[in-house]
Amino acid sequence: MPYAFAGYAFGPESGLRWAGQDIPLPPKERELLHFLLLAGGKVVAKDAVVNAVWHGGIASDESISRAVYRLRLAMQAAGGPPVVTTVYNGGFRISAPIVLRAGPATGAWLLVQSGREFAARLTAPDIAIALEAAHCAAALDPASIAAWIAIAEFHVLQIMRALVPARHTGQQACAAAARALALEPACARALAARGWVRALVEGALQSGLADLDQALALDPRRAGIPLLRAGVLQAIGRTADAVEMAGCSQRLNPFNLFAVAALPRYLMYVGRTADALDEARAQVQRFPGLDGVHEILSVLLSAGGRLDEALRHARQAVLLGQGAPLLLGQLAYVLARMRRTDEVHEVMQRLNEQPQPLPFACVAAIQWAQGERRLALQSLQTAKALGLPQFFSMRDDPRLSGCAADPEIGKLWRQV
Repeated sequence: MPYAFAGYAFGPESGLRWAGQDIPLPPKERELLHFLLLAGGKVVAKDAVVNAVWHGGIASDESISRAVYRLRLAMQAAGGPPVVTTVYNGGFRISAPIVLRAGPATGAWLLVQSGREFAARLTAPDIAIALEAAHCAAALDPASIAAWIAIAEFHVLQIMRALVPARHTGQQACAAAARALALEPACARALAARGWVRALVEGALQSGLADLDQALALDPRRAGIPLLRAGVLQAIGRTADAVEMAGCSQRLNPFNLFAVAALPRYLMYVGRTADALDEARAQVQRFPGLDGVHEILSVLLSAGGRLDEALRHARQAVLLGQGAPLLLGQLAYVLARMRRTDEVHEVMQRLNEQPQPLPFACVAAIQWAQGERRLALQSLQTAKALGLPQFFSMRDDPRLSGCAADPEIGKLWRQV
């Protein structure tokens, strides 16, 4: 929401202004000011500041005092009045009347929030609605950084779920990230989205990782950034580091829909199968309605030969995910392992009839399970050519066990 107080104007996306001029604020000071404004002039205690601005982490009194000092200094250097007040033995407050202003920024912010609610459902129609809301927000307020970030992140989400052609959608994600970065060059979320696309869709692994390294340095408390970075680290062969990043993401936000399934996945990739299985089972117990945790548990169970249980979780994932391509791919894989050929054909027909592109990396696993080496090679070649990020993860996936050692197939990953 946009705020007006003592001649200042502030919006969470647009930042702080005085007399028509922007006042640059680092991320921590911007969060601090936003939290004080949310309090509406009431005193906020130091503990509350730590929870809101340091996200429950550790912050010394000196760190808090420095942040308050830098916020005051930035405001006064622009010529504005001192309104950030320290209350002895109490905390901090804004010592000026605060007014909420309605306008395009408010409407854009509300549209973005609505879009994120839809995107959290993870189905193809809901993510499409989320994108429409974000585009409406950007049209209403082209200066809304939040709108351009949302567009970029929703496109990344579509690619992750294999719902769209990866290269074209990746270009759209990068274009939206560029708009956000033009408004705020140190926008960590935009850098992270661009870096992920550069690395896993365009195949520029090192430049993509550089974007993600910068994003993590700018905003180390944002759970989505280490999660995106984990995918790139696995792609370049730093799988143990990817496990650490996935764990970091989960610690930062234990309710992130992708982070809860990511940690068992990367544990599986690094060969810690027992740990991965324990983690996946725990997450299924905790989030029984989340398709991703059922899918990764099915993958782990099928790798261990527990096919009946793997099939149950694969079917549950498909049901919860409304037939998302990657989930159907895992179902077909388990059926192929069970030699239930007719049912494999039924699932593959369903995949072919969907408007979404075929998840060729998963199709390669199905073909490998059926002993169709040449077809599996062709599917992996197609996945690489189309810029599917799953191409990289399949190198360490037990569903393609032995593929990387095949001279012709392994060469696909070595040539990246």
